[in-house]
Amino acid sequence: MNSYLAVKNGVTLNENYLSTSSMWYGQNQQYRIQQHIFGIARDEVTVLNQKHPEVSHWSKLIISTTGLADNNVANTTGLPSNQQYLMIGDNNLKQA
Repeated sequence: MNSYLAVKNGVTLNENYLSTSSMWYGQNQQYRIQQHIFGIARDEVTVLNQKHPEVSHWSKLIISTTGLADNNVANTTGLPSNQQYLMIGDNNLKQA
């Protein structure tokens, strides 16, 4: 449930991101991308179909599979299959 709400609302978790079948992003992974995590995701068991992420910390970064709409409901594109995730984040370091 935490992973669902985090992806749906663009909130970063301080724990592993879990789907209904597996862990798909762990906070202990090699590159330590732990800040500002958001993305698009599809999990049919939880009815998660996040096609148009809205996050407050990046006002100009938008991701989509093929097109954009005004909001998630209006967006007719999305991930084609169940249990697919595309997540983006950073490590909170300054840019060079």
